[in-house]
Amino acid sequence: TLTNNDTLDNYGTLTNNDTLTNNDTLVNNYTLTNNDTLNNDGTLDNYSTLNNNGVLENKVGELNNSDTLNNIGMLNNNDYGTLNNDDTLNNDGTLNNYDVLNNNDYGTLNNNLGGTLDNDGTLDNYGTLNNIGTLNNNDTLENDYGTLNNAGTLNNNGVLENKVGTLNNNDTLDNYGTLTNNDTLTNNDTLVNNYTLTNNDTLNNDGTLDNY
Repeated sequence: TLTNNDTLDNYGTLTNNDTLTNNDTLVNNYTLTNNDTLNNDGTLDNYSTLNNNGVLENKVGELNNSDTLNNIGMLNNNDYGTLNNDDTLNNDGTLNNYDVLNNNDYGTLNNNLGGTLDNDGTLDNYGTLNNIGTLNNNDTLENDYGTLNNAGTLNNNGVLENKVGTLNNNDTLDNYGTLTNNDTLTNNDTLVNNYTLTNNDTLNNDGTLDNY
């Protein structure tokens, strides 16, 4: 068990094979690999490579990614937690958001093939969000000055708002909640509306749009 109650600066290789708990400030400047349990109750700043192969719990803390975060295991952004992505976040495992996930201006969030992104809080996309796996929105997903590319399965059970951005659907978008387009929505494959779809700007349908 490794518990950090002050400042831990990593300039080398830090590998966790048991339990690492951060209660204050953990700064990764080179390689941090979690193979078991990493609990963040403070601030975790990643300026290089953070590999999560186990369970990363962002509890009441702030996880700031300014380089590369690879999630192969489970990443939980819990209640009162904030996850800020300013560079590259690759999800090949399970990413659960229960509070605030910001994919910022220069951020790229890749939910890869086999990956699952469950949003039960607020996901704000200001950068690029690429979904090739499964993206389940059960609360609020806002595409704000960003680009959302869906080439997998996007299930909207909450509120999906394309504000000042581009939403491209190249596979399956199932809407069971409220989908509002205020800019450009392009459907190149299958868009199924089972509840409310409101278009206030440009909706291009080059595939199949089923309205039930």
